[in-house]
Amino acid sequence: MKRFAPKSKKRVFLCAVLSFVLLFVTCLAQPAGNARSIVDAAVSLLFFTDNVTLTGSVDFSLDGERFKTAEIVYKQAGVDSYWDLVLKTPRQYRTDRITGYTVIANDGSFYVMERYHPGIYSDGSDVPCDTLVRRSTRSDALVSAGRAVADQLELLLPAGTFVTSEAADGGQVVEVKLAKENVPGILSPFLNLAADFAIRRFMNVDYDTQNETLREYFAENSETVTQRILHTTTSFDLSDADFSVSFDAWGRFTGAKGSVTVLISSDTSSGTSLSVAFDISASDYGATGVSAFDPADYEVISAGTGPEKTAEVSPDLSRLLTDRATATLTAAGYDPSALATPEIHETDGLYYVEFPGYGDFDSINTALNEKGDFILLGDGSEQWYMSNAMEPSAEELSAEAVSLLHAFLQEGFPALDEQCVSFRPGLEYNWDGKTWLYVTAQDRTGADLPYSFYIRLTSPLKVVYYDCLDE
Repeated sequence: MKRFAPKSKKRVFLCAVLSFVLLFVTCLAQPAGNARSIVDAAVSLLFFTDNVTLTGSVDFSLDGERFKTAEIVYKQAGVDSYWDLVLKTPRQYRTDRITGYTVIANDGSFYVMERYHPGIYSDGSDVPCDTLVRRSTRSDALVSAGRAVADQLELLLPAGTFVTSEAADGGQVVEVKLAKENVPGILSPFLNLAADFAIRRFMNVDYDTQNETLREYFAENSETVTQRILHTTTSFDLSDADFSVSFDAWGRFTGAKGSVTVLISSDTSSGTSLSVAFDISASDYGATGVSAFDPADYEVISAGTGPEKTAEVSPDLSRLLTDRATATLTAAGYDPSALATPEIHETDGLYYVEFPGYGDFDSINTALNEKGDFILLGDGSEQWYMSNAMEPSAEELSAEAVSLLHAFLQEGFPALDEQCVSFRPGLEYNWDGKTWLYVTAQDRTGADLPYSFYIRLTSPLKVVYYDCLDE
């Protein structure tokens, strides 16, 4: 039986980007005397075009630090569509975490393949849609408001904000430069109206139900930067814009490239800078095709018919990973002769090396990044973690424990060991006659580094858990 789920939930970043294009093309990209025709080109692309291909990338930064990149390919061909979204999230000690999905819609049926679950797909049903964004009374109201704002902007913006030039294909390019001091006050209300429309429809966040208590909860408990922004922001204000928009000889949108910065405010802060750098192009008007979904084309099986697959690792790489993991575990206090042949697989950019049957444990689990740096270690002795924690019996680690931790880091992650100048005892756990200690590491300024250890102080001394997952 098919599962029924709204297709729009799989269009979060794509439709947010498209709404973003609509917002700023509608608001800003109009030279004097030609505002309505350019606004209509943006509206036509999003709400009335049934055959087109979009490609591009968008970088999102908060106060100058990139926190998400979206790479997009979208094809609309009547009631069929194809979209591929790659999301990249930066991490401090390894390359970007890559997630995303591919979705194919065939006349109301859709098929989802997520990178986080390779080798399988899920399916569902939705109302067929033959345009990039489905029209509604709210979208029509937004477009009407945008046109009214556009007419006023021609009177309010200073000369030189827009520069129009001829394109080689007979179309035109509009360059837009708007500094913070020249942003008209009329833009902020419309910006908030457009943001509310996009976030409500595509992110499933209803600001009418938000209150200070909910915003405070998400400020403290959000799992991602994106989630925190969506659930805690109370207002948006345009700061500056520097981008260009291109149109072909028929007045159709063909691309937008540049950046826009928005200041976001919450209950506790204001003036946080959210910057969006984008490069999006539209092509193949009337010539885009989307093939019917066939699992064989993507080497996937239904999520309900088989186990999730993980990427296999070549024999040569397996040997390198095994040697690397063995050497690091030896430095952590483990007996290398007692380590069995490991099982190795790759998931989400990490190589998991699992040594089965070590002593009393089911396995020793490790994870390394593509550079061979140690990211995770767990020896399967988590039962001690169920015991009551208490203040450590000593304020400082013994010289033997410090030596062990440095030896482990020097072998497993030398770059981190160079940063670490001290270790601090945290909580202590006692269970079944053995003692475990949670340890944090500090840099030269005394700040805690983004990784932690648990070591077993009861003989034999060893690192039993280590975590360097900086999501």
